[in-house]
Amino acid sequence: MRRTGLLGVSFGAAALGVLLTVLGTALVVSRASNERSQVDRSVASSAAENAALIDAELQRIQALALVTSRIPPFSELYADKGSQAAQIAAVAGPHREINDALRYLWRLYPDRLVEVSYVDVDGSENARVVNGVAVPVARLSRDVRATPSYRLGVSTPPGTAAISTPFVSPTAHVPVVATTVAVQVDDRVRAYVELELATAALDRVMAADRQSGIGLAVIGGGAGTTVAHAGAPGKGAGSPRVATRPVPQTADWQVVATARSESPLTLLKQPAQAAILVLALLMLALAAAGIRRSRSLAARQFAAEQKARAEAEQRSRVDPLTGLFNRRHTMETIERELDHAADGPGVGVLMVDVDHFKRVNDRHGHSGGDAVLVEVAKRLQQGVRDGDVVARIGGEEFCVIAPGLDGEDAVAALGERLRQAVAEQPVGLADGVRIPVTVSAGAAIVAGDGGSAEQAIDVADRALYAAKRHGRNQVRRFSEVGAMAITSDPNVDDVTGNGFVPCRYAGSTQGCPHHSAPL
Repeated sequence: MRRTGLLGVSFGAAALGVLLTVLGTALVVSRASNERSQVDRSVASSAAENAALIDAELQRIQALALVTSRIPPFSELYADKGSQAAQIAAVAGPHREINDALRYLWRLYPDRLVEVSYVDVDGSENARVVNGVAVPVARLSRDVRATPSYRLGVSTPPGTAAISTPFVSPTAHVPVVATTVAVQVDDRVRAYVELELATAALDRVMAADRQSGIGLAVIGGGAGTTVAHAGAPGKGAGSPRVATRPVPQTADWQVVATARSESPLTLLKQPAQAAILVLALLMLALAAAGIRRSRSLAARQFAAEQKARAEAEQRSRVDPLTGLFNRRHTMETIERELDHAADGPGVGVLMVDVDHFKRVNDRHGHSGGDAVLVEVAKRLQQGVRDGDVVARIGGEEFCVIAPGLDGEDAVAALGERLRQAVAEQPVGLADGVRIPVTVSAGAAIVAGDGGSAEQAIDVADRALYAAKRHGRNQVRRFSEVGAMAITSDPNVDDVTGNGFVPCRYAGSTQGCPHHSAPL
């Protein structure tokens, strides 16, 4: 009843704990979903805004390059000799005006442009301004055709502007992107105006209005190259949320915005969810403790029942006085050994009886008789082999089951050792008296094919009675019983003195008076 009530309380607590767990989990999942949705909206908005800002920056330098390519000094440098443009250029000095125009471009955006140059179509530089300083003519490069900005100009149609992949400026030595515009004179491309924009300027553009916890990066230029970046995703433990937007002025640039949502573990720390889940855990812990207690009670009850059954089984198989097995166990053991010995020599059986035991009881009382039985049992147990079984099957009668012996002689030899072990020392009684004790034994071996426990006990008994009839304190083989009967009177049993009954062991009894086939 106590266990049933405890189980009822435990299951009730478990049901309430599960219900609270479901409720708390549902709240956490709902909050996590709302959190992810909000972060998704934020990163999408940030990616779109910064893609527009980056696009505006690129459009600005493209427009500057296109406008600059149309300034007269840039085309007058290539005017035909004798033309009015050539005459004007001779007076104005186009190189000076070109450098002034390039310095003016830099002064417009000193934090963005790192180099502006004017390059002949054959790759030689006409003019170059680096960080606002014009490079002397003697230091101008004679061949820039290998630079990314020049290669971009060659591949860009006249009247348009494109953005290069990121590279390190050969003169300013900082990461840049470039736009290059062709200069046409008389419908021929004669030179290029090149503007290099520092990618650090793009970093600053994105950082200026970046939302906290959102990381921004411009990815492009092939192989996932990072062109610019600003900030990093927040340190939340949730899964990263990502949004991308293309930059229209480029072929493959993407603005990537990344943020992290709050993890479910963080949301669990919110007061409402935490209170519900703590209560749920308490209920589940209470249920677990109750179930564990109930299982412990059940286990103790089961163990007690098992112990009681084992003790009952032990009592049903063990003699309480000597601690040896009893007759029931003996019969079952013989049957089992006979099954195992079906193809072997058989199972040896010894029947052992204490000589003149009634005299011991008459002279020393039942306590003296009990002491003798206990000591004999002890000596028999010590004298047998490992695997042999010693049992008390009657008042002063013992049985030894000896499997694996190769014949009746071996069984008799074992019986002789046991007889000597009992006889060699007197048995001490409780009152200090020591009395000599001897035993008689009958030895037999029973074959597994057709033999039974009853037959085994019977033939060993017959040999035992022959030993007692012929003087006690000796061992007799069952095979000797028939021989002795024949030498005296073939119709009289040597043990009982009665007339022989036709042999019931025909064909199966070793040493039978009428048959010699092994048992």
